[in-house]
Amino acid sequence: MNLIINFLHVLGFTNITSESDIVVLYAGSIFFLSFFVLICFVNLTIYFLIVTYLNEETLNKPQIKKLFEQMPILRRIIILYRNTRIIFIIFEIVMFFILMYGLLVSSYNILSSV
Repeated sequence: MNLIINFLHVLGFTNITSESDIVVLYAGSIFFLSFFVLICFVNLTIYFLIVTYLNEETLNKPQIKKLFEQMPILRRIIILYRNTRIIFIIFEIVMFFILMYGLLVSSYNILSSV
């Protein structure tokens, strides 16, 4: 729980402590899980877009080369995603579904107890 509280403090939620109300701690935990689900989703989306739409022919177009000259970090990001191993993507997908499952079960337990 301290990890989640420290994470929330970094984001600016400094009034949350381990002695806070249980609803506040629960909301912080849900926010924490949702944040990582969002990161997983964005990461997977970028990966599949790069793998699907950026082939060698596209990367060799003059407009893309000019863009890479202006923004070399973009080229490094694309190369990183193209060289990503399938094991990492499987791990990311499994993590995404585990976190989503946790959010759904948690929400269901709250709704069914009302």
